[in-house]
Amino acid sequence: MLASKFEKYGTVSYVRENGKIIAICAGYTNDQVQRLGYISVVASLPEYTNKGYGKVAVQGFIEKAKNAGMKAIHLYADKENKIALNMYGKLGFVDWIIPDELRPEDKHLIRWIL
Repeated sequence: MLASKFEKYGTVSYVRENGKIIAICAGYTNDQVQRLGYISVVASLPEYTNKGYGKVAVQGFIEKAKNAGMKAIHLYADKENKIALNMYGKLGFVDWIIPDELRPEDKHLIRWIL
């Protein structure tokens, strides 16, 4: 179910090196009502971690979200993942606090596009 949803509506940005995908940012940019994109996952192969490839993948996702007419992108991150939180901050993501947070144990971030 989830895989078919992603296959139909998902957005992916990735970084390749020598033909191999080394980093990925995946989520959704199909909310035409609120125009709010969502990043589900950012990951890189272990040997490419902390080298900026995840950041490049997120930048690609931001561009795709902008082209899809999204006004913002939000995501959840582990509060303890300081490296990821630092990267998101450098990319313009800020804390997003909403009432009745669905995942209060995680950090909820948003980046406005328009």
